[in-house]
Amino acid sequence: MISLKKTEVMLQPRPGSSPPKPDVFVNNTPLNVVDKFCYLGSILSQNAEISDDISRHSSAASTAFGRLESRLWKERGVRLSTKVAVYKAVVVATLLYGCES
Repeated sequence: MISLKKTEVMLQPRPGSSPPKPDVFVNNTPLNVVDKFCYLGSILSQNAEISDDISRHSSAASTAFGRLESRLWKERGVRLSTKVAVYKAVVVATLLYGCES
């Protein structure tokens, strides 16, 4: 059982079965069951698919690349080696964050 907020919980059932509704309470408040949620930058889902997580990371990397367009990519006074170093440090790192786990 993984807790998301103080009022939500996610259970991962056996493949092909639906999760039971838990009777878990925190301070006399029942916890809600959710299909997926973001935890430490990764999307966790009941069916253990990673497509949502991959989409989230690629979208974040694309956003990081776009934000650098006017400040770095179009700037003629910045050397190519500096642009490559920033690309690796920001865009690639954003894309691959958490993939080893």
